Amino acid sequence: MFEFERIKFRNFILYFFIFAVCLEILFEHFNINTENSILFNFFTDIFTLFWLLIKFKKNNIIVKDQYKISENKFEKKYILKLTISLIAISIMFSFLQDFIISFFHFPSLYNDKDLVNFYMKKRQPLEELFFAFNLIIFVPFVEELFFRFFLINRFALKWGIKKAVILSSTMFALMHPNFFGTFLFAIAVSIIYLETKSLKLNTFIHMLNNLTAYIFLKILFISNLFVYLLIPIFILIIFYSSKFLYSFFSTYRLSKYDKEFSKKINEEISQAKYDKL
Repeated sequence: MFEFERIKFRNFILYFFIFAVCLEILFEHFNINTENSILFNFFTDIFTLFWLLIKFKKNNIIVKDQYKISENKFEKKYILKLTISLIAISIMFSFLQDFIISFFHFPSLYNDKDLVNFYMKKRQPLEELFFAFNLIIFVPFVEELFFRFFLINRFALKWGIKKAVILSSTMFALMHPNFFGTFLFAIAVSIIYLETKSLKLNTFIHMLNNLTAYIFLKILFISNLFVYLLIPIFILIIFYSSKFLYSFFSTYRLSKYDKEFSKKINEEISQAKYDKL
């Protein structure tokens, strides 16, 4: 656990900023639009992945071990229900957030129209394949490794698990247009990670979530009539999802993991003192 103490988050921010600025300059030189650019996002994710892998190797953190589940406490059906519930609630929050922003004329960090156009943009087959791979496979893999594995473990050493999860989830949500839905999603997958001590399930949930977003924006928005026909079904799903998520968050409270983490830290400190004798 203490190996994360040697990996400084502020160093990542500094190097990431330098890399992003250099990449921006490079893109401008070649007249590539960086706004909503697949390539720009891909390269920044590549940088994040390589930075993590270098730091993990240097501090003897074995990444492949994070995808092994020693004790799976969740059935496949339960994970599927959780994923569907998170997606449904996320969509609900997205519509609710858009309504509040437009009704009260609040400023928004994201232009929803541009975002939807970006997803629905007609691309060449290979470009579309790359876009889908990046969104559905690569991004969830990198984000789970960074936000759930690195940030939670790093922040927990300073503030405890509960604050670490909330802070990492807030940072994760700020990177997405649907803040409230994404924040709830991040808390849920953080709990899955803490319960299983593995990134396998939450990475799968993240991939499934992004796949749904891809399909939703690519297909459902093509026909408004189809969306309207789905509204009654969607309301029922929202109702069920709310009950399911309430049960989930009631069962797996973050305070529980704080106690477990404190106990583990004390054990490691005691072991370290014993080893020095």
